[in-house]
Formats: sequence, C-alpha cells, structure tokens
Amino acid sequence: MALLLISPSDIRKYRTLSINIQDERIDPFILEAQEFDLRKVCGDPFYEKLVEEISPANYPELKAQYEGFLIYKTYARLLRHNQVNVTAAGVVYKTNEFSNVVPQNELSKYINSVLDGSKEYERRFIKYMNASTTDAATNYPEWLESDCCSKKSRTYGGTRISAVGNNIKVTDAAKDLVNQRGLDSLRGKRNIDY
Repeated sequence: MALLLISPSDIRKYRTLSINIQDERIDPFILEAQEFDLRKVCGDPFYEKLVEEISPANYPELKAQYEGFLIYKTYARLLRHNQVNVTAAGVVYKTNEFSNVVPQNELSKYINSVLDGSKEYERRFIKYMNASTTDAATNYPEWLESDCCSKKSRTYGGTRISAVGNNIKVTDAAKDLVNQRGLDSLRGKRNIDY
C-alpha cells in the first residue's frame, strides 16, 4: 500500500470515531482521499513528491497544513461507505439490535457539513502554499505546476472585454485568447474593434 500521509489516530483527534472501527477499515478511505482529493489540489508533480519524498515526520509544518483537509475528506468518504459491506451474499448494510440506520437525508446533511469543513482546510492549505513566507518555489517547486498556485502564469489572466452599445473593445490579451482558441469567427456577429 502507498504511504499514507495521515493515520486513523489523526482522524480521531478531529472527529469522533468508534474505537471498534479497525484501522484497516479506515486506511482505504485515507488512500482514496489522498489519491482523488489531495492530488487534485496539489497537482500530480507536487503530490508525487509529497508521497514519495516528503515524509510527514520530516516536514511537520507541511503536514499541519494538509492534515485537516485530508481528515475531513477521509471522514466524509468513511461516512458514505462504512456501513456498506460486500459479502458472499452481495452488498449489504450491517446493523445489529443495538443500532439504527441514520435516515439518508440526515446522513447527507451531516456529510455536507463535513465537506464544508474540508473546503475551509483546503483554502488554508492553498493559502499557506501560496504565501511568500513559505518559500514554496524554493522548497517545493512542483507546487508551481498546481492549478491552485497563485504564482502560476495563466494565458487567460488579464483578459478584459468591455462593451459599450454594440461596439466591443478588445485588449491585446483578449485578442491573443480569441486567436488562440480559434474564435475569430465571432467578428461577424458584432462590431468588434480591433
């Protein structure tokens, strides 16, 4: 199994989780949250460096930034799928005489509130990585390739189209964008002042 950036005990620090849920049951949800959610935020190059070279123990300041995000994403995945079990008889919900299944609408509300928490932690992580004081460019140059990196140059930045009446004035950046995307055929639709 790949390196897990957080552990079930990390999750238990943030959220209530029964000690009867074995760590082996939680680990696949941690891996999914890393692979599907954290990778999306970090971008492939930085994510690969994170799991291959950057040990959470060696970079505690970095773990402190992504930990909350990963915990909340893992917890939401666990809530969605923990009661579902694949057995020889098919897919079943496991219950016992001492428990009641939470109604779907209540569970959905709870999961949504957990996901709202993950968005806040994601915002904090991105803000930390983009802050000039973290020297992300020096320590983690792979971060600069992430879509979340505020320092990444984007071809669509600075494009401004203003319209007065039927005449549209297009800046040089917008012209480049129009030409780049092959939208030059729009010229005939309105009076575009190049």
